[in-house]
Amino acid sequence: MALTPINTLKEWFRRGLKPTQQQFWDWLDSFWHKDEPIPSASIDGLQGLLDAKVDKKDTVDPDQVGPYNPAAAYVFDAARAEYVSFSNADSAEPQFQVEGFYRLTENAPAGENPETHPGHWAYQGYTIGEITIDDVVDLREALNLLHNKPGANPNDKGWFETEAALTTNHPVGENGWYAIVGTTDTFWAWDSDTNAWKDSGSNQTPIAVDDTPTEGSNNPVSSDGVYQGLVSKSNANHEHTLSTIKPDANNANKMPVVSADGTLIGYTAFTFDQILQLASIDMTDINVGEKKIVLAEKASDGSSIMGGAIAQLDKLGAPGLTALLDETNPLWDGDQITITGNNRTGALGENSQEYRIGSDFFLCISHNNGTDASNGSATWVRNRGQDSLTPGVVHDDAIIAELETEIGWSSAGFKQITQKSKKGTWYRKNTGGYLFLCIDKNNGWSRIGPPSTADLEITISSHPTLTSNLAAHDFATNGMYDESSDGANETAEQGQEWWDLANNAWYKRNMNGRWAKMN
Repeated sequence: MALTPINTLKEWFRRGLKPTQQQFWDWLDSFWHKDEPIPSASIDGLQGLLDAKVDKKDTVDPDQVGPYNPAAAYVFDAARAEYVSFSNADSAEPQFQVEGFYRLTENAPAGENPETHPGHWAYQGYTIGEITIDDVVDLREALNLLHNKPGANPNDKGWFETEAALTTNHPVGENGWYAIVGTTDTFWAWDSDTNAWKDSGSNQTPIAVDDTPTEGSNNPVSSDGVYQGLVSKSNANHEHTLSTIKPDANNANKMPVVSADGTLIGYTAFTFDQILQLASIDMTDINVGEKKIVLAEKASDGSSIMGGAIAQLDKLGAPGLTALLDETNPLWDGDQITITGNNRTGALGENSQEYRIGSDFFLCISHNNGTDASNGSATWVRNRGQDSLTPGVVHDDAIIAELETEIGWSSAGFKQITQKSKKGTWYRKNTGGYLFLCIDKNNGWSRIGPPSTADLEITISSHPTLTSNLAAHDFATNGMYDESSDGANETAEQGQEWWDLANNAWYKRNMNGRWAKMN
């Protein structure tokens, strides 16, 4: 190998000269090729850095290193090094998020761990038993910044964490100078036209041996990429990432999946044309504030197929559902109904659509579009806007008429009516009578409270003494008021109530003549 000083190489490659074959070979032999391993002995200062690493890893058995115990106090003993493994997955510092090894350097009271009190502990790295590059402090940076070896490229100014660090160290440059910046992971070159450093946007190592490179070329020596497989020996550890992945013929138009280091893992099950692009969604047929649903379809192999920008569904159900979802439709089973018919265009509804009738809200939970030969279907559930019957509403008035007649009521206070009812719906008659409760989805009702000859509610007018006593009673000390203890009280019935609207209080009478305050 003919290792030639760089000043000699420069003389061979001056403008207008024609280097000989041997001179060209000697130039190549003066640089590391990407395929060549770099001997550790060729890295200036490496052995010294390793020798200065005081971690006693060669004398520690990893099996003897126990986990950090927050309840224990650690006592420093210089003759017997104390090691622990420690990690904190919730830490804001990446070093502490994974398990690392730490050596005790001074006494550490209980609870003072390597993260909260790093002065007590020396970080030993992620392994014990062997030394890696990352275990040696500043080694990687030292490798990036080595420039004093024979044959190193003087135009390579090394690695800098930020653009500010680069410009601070090299505020003025020359044509052909370049450096790598960590925050962008790209090479920066000196631009003499603007007298400033510029981001090349590339992570491919440039080669510069000509003092007057061609303006705009990625490689100042050759624009056809002949030397793109070479890297300066002083820059041999610069990392490179995979920038372009071209799918093979069997995976055309599919999205590649790569690992963090750029290694191709495989291809997704969907193609580029199935990616939803918000800018391409057609919004011309809906108003501001209205919504559409983007469809996802299950394929025969169980995977999902995105409908993309063109497969959209209106958020609201199709017009004409009001009659099908009306209370009087006998197909209602409690709060769920399945309607059948021609659903080829979604007239009956499609999954996730919504529909409103007055204050009632309906949601389609499943559907079948059907075919030319068979009907489709749509199943809807409802959530009523109110739980109380409202006089004046036609359907509610029909329920009230059946409830208020004595015909059909059992001795236990139960009646099955014909009108469709929602389970849980209740109605209290304003002028007196029972409290009615719908207790099942088959229109079964029960009634409790006083008969129709007595008002469910007492008032100040009907029971002036009793209501006065209730308002004066200290329910915090005595939780019940016994109306039989005061002969002046008016007669009351089990289940009757008094609403003290002036004081926002509610009282109710139980079976033994005692009243409770309900709020």
